[in-house]
Amino acid sequence: YEAKKTVSKARDQCAALLGCTPETIIFTSGGTESNNQAIMGCVELFRAKRPGATPHIVTVATEHPAVLEVCEALSAQGVSVTVLPVSTSGMVTAEDVAYVLTPSTCLVCVMLANNESGTVVDIPAISALVHTYQEETEAKGGYPFPHMHVDAAQAVGKVPVSVSALGCDTLSVAGHKLYAPKGVGLLYLRPGRDLVNIMHGAGQEGGRRPGTENTVLIAGLGTACEVARAELGDRVVEAAVLTAAFAEGIATTLRQGGRDMAETCRVNGHMASYLSASVDAPEGVLHALTERAQQLASVYAGGEGAEDACRYLCSSLCCLPNTLSLSFQGVEAEAIISAVSDKVGSCCLPFPLFSSHRSDHVRWTPPDAQQGAGPQGMHILLH
Repeated sequence: YEAKKTVSKARDQCAALLGCTPETIIFTSGGTESNNQAIMGCVELFRAKRPGATPHIVTVATEHPAVLEVCEALSAQGVSVTVLPVSTSGMVTAEDVAYVLTPSTCLVCVMLANNESGTVVDIPAISALVHTYQEETEAKGGYPFPHMHVDAAQAVGKVPVSVSALGCDTLSVAGHKLYAPKGVGLLYLRPGRDLVNIMHGAGQEGGRRPGTENTVLIAGLGTACEVARAELGDRVVEAAVLTAAFAEGIATTLRQGGRDMAETCRVNGHMASYLSASVDAPEGVLHALTERAQQLASVYAGGEGAEDACRYLCSSLCCLPNTLSLSFQGVEAEAIISAVSDKVGSCCLPFPLFSSHRSDHVRWTPPDAQQGAGPQGMHILLH
């Protein structure tokens, strides 16, 4: 009985952070399982609803392997998969998605925020497009495909994430990304939407995810969500200030060393395209980072609160507050990591000193800059 109450409380805490009802929360072992459940479950649902038709998935080149590897495996099983490229700033738009949708598209899968570039995608716009297609399908008497799935692992706990505002059908969360224990996550399933179970057993999690719940890990996730909800505004402002200070420190060091920033350093991600001068003048981007931090602090200190501060961050700049991706031409990542007490590489990959598939898609620096740009760069995180 106590274990059941603990799980129920955690479900309430997670739902409060995401702005949904508790019964839409399905606890899993982490973000990878959540993505597998959403993607594979949707494909199997399409096969059940549309026998003989070939399922089509639309996703993005910079997605996490927990999405891309699933899509690749399904492709080997006959599923049609379209992998959209991104802009040099790591962005994909609703127009990009609209161009590749077909009558057989069962799923659109787009990451909310990228941990390597910091880019935050306009998910509401993509969801609005998907909803239009869903309504057209329903009007013809069919099930409302395609589903809209969002991998929000990198965004939850760093910026406000509201499933209603995003307009998604499913959304995945990885617990350890917001300081919950490793080995726990969740999948949000929108009311009225369905998935075919990819695991079979007893009826836990409303029959959606069999297996005895790990009460301790689930309680940890619930607590992490509650803390994130209470501290979100402070976290956003603090992260933006730290990121700006870090960037300014790099700029100062390069100037003192007589280095030309335009030839030495590049800022990757959507932040780099925020100012027109930023492509040729990294100092312009670094100045923008400082300005962003000051504006966030001003909005928050002025009593507007976390929602307004974060809304400015996401809608105006489309980037995470805690992520700064830098490339240093001709400098090996190993040399950087030995000189700077920071993170080079992606914490999700086993070999952090090598460039990842995502940084390859968003970087516009010369090829030899890859040595210093890995997954990149240098992240100021809220540890």
